[in-house]
Amino acid sequence: MNHDKKIKHISELPKWFDLNNYTKVRTLSMYDWHVQLVFRKHCLDCPNMSALAEPIAIMREKTVIKLADHHHFNLWYGISCMMNIQKFVTTQENNAISSLTMRNFFNIEKFLLLERKTYQPELADHVIDIMQFFSSPSHTPTSGTKFLDTSDGLNFNTSKQEWMNEPIYKSALPELKAEGLINVNLDYSDDILIEQFKKWLSAIRVELDTRTKSKAIKQADLNSWALYGVLPYLDLKIWERETNLSIPNRVMADAIYLRGVGGEETVRKTTTPLVEQLLSDKILNQLGGQVVLQKPEQNPA
Repeated sequence: MNHDKKIKHISELPKWFDLNNYTKVRTLSMYDWHVQLVFRKHCLDCPNMSALAEPIAIMREKTVIKLADHHHFNLWYGISCMMNIQKFVTTQENNAISSLTMRNFFNIEKFLLLERKTYQPELADHVIDIMQFFSSPSHTPTSGTKFLDTSDGLNFNTSKQEWMNEPIYKSALPELKAEGLINVNLDYSDDILIEQFKKWLSAIRVELDTRTKSKAIKQADLNSWALYGVLPYLDLKIWERETNLSIPNRVMADAIYLRGVGGEETVRKTTTPLVEQLLSDKILNQLGGQVVLQKPEQNPA
């Protein structure tokens, strides 16, 4: 976005902005942080800022919002949770090795790469036909039954189907996070399964260059977010977007930091990349997922 004018001094910032209003941020719970970040991200992403004028005005009055403060807060937080958090929670609650379900397979279609979707429908239709056939009352199981019989002319164009023999993640969009979909043969002993899983995990980590898993968000992280002015920074960025003004890092530092925390370099090197990280789907989903997985007494009713 091109800004018409630069703010030269904190005295030019809007009257509603007062760093003293953010002292309560130091005591926010993980849930409270998630609520604040979700709505502020929505403000920054919304193509029509004027539509959010009323909830934004309440946010500026309250500084730390609660879902009950405005119906839009509750609505958008609910939408965000339904869209993003469920997948995180489901993943966290599963064991390292889990059975694949038909739901997994049929949900894969919406994540397939465009060039793969050409062949997906005929495969899905065939799988459904097989399921219906073997679940019909008239079917009597017999040894030697063929699950795939091409004698009737069914042809999946085998030369173009080699990708179906590859790991799913090689054909799926990254959002599916299909790298962890595995098959477990329970005919083997636990010792062999555990050893084989360790080898598989080591190999997939090398291939994907993901040696370390995302670390859990802890209280020390929340304290850091407060120290480096995440919420006041976001609120000024929303105002900046609304007014088409530009706040230089020097002015931003004077506005969002307590004395001795840092200057314009701290804004550039610490707060700005920290905010970008916190508003990423990965971190927001992780934060919301941890909130859901906390004990009930740790979250508001």
